[in-house]
Amino acid sequence: MTVGRGVQAVVLTEDLQGWVFIRRLLITLGVPSRRIRVLPYPADGRGCGEQFVRETYPKEVRAYRQNAAASWLVVHIDADVKVVSNRYQQLTDACAGEGVAQRLSNERIAILVPKREIETWIHYLSGSSVVSSGVDETQSYPKFQNEESCCWPAAEKLAAVVLAKSGVAGLSNPPPSLVTGIDEVRRLLA
Repeated sequence: MTVGRGVQAVVLTEDLQGWVFIRRLLITLGVPSRRIRVLPYPADGRGCGEQFVRETYPKEVRAYRQNAAASWLVVHIDADVKVVSNRYQQLTDACAGEGVAQRLSNERIAILVPKREIETWIHYLSGSSVVSSGVDETQSYPKFQNEESCCWPAAEKLAAVVLAKSGVAGLSNPPPSLVTGIDEVRRLLA
């Protein structure tokens, strides 16, 4: 499956690692890099990333709907120690608070909610020796300090799984939040 040249992908993420991972995922799925717009996120601890995503999401849903024919909206918010479904509900509530209708099933809005954080998915997908016995979504995995691009192979593997007909069947004991994330990315390609 190829992505149309007119696709404009907007990425709303809470941190640099999410930005690097999602951008590489989109490029691997066929979105030209010049057609990916990443919204500024709180950097260097100058704000709460998840709060930024919650507060910005309704505005970006509104903007997406004004140009839905050629747009994707990809949202990344870590579950942290919360239940993944709570983050989805927070985003729905944020929209309701701004008078924005909730996401519809046919909209190309993907919401990626890694449990505990994006590094959980990255370490699982990269086959990291840190997680050789499987991923525990309650544990915090090491960040890639000043080496965020180390996640590229993991993002590329996620793209391959999304595009594969076998889907998650090719993965061994994937974390539940990643399985949900794969379905979310597939929304973009529907």
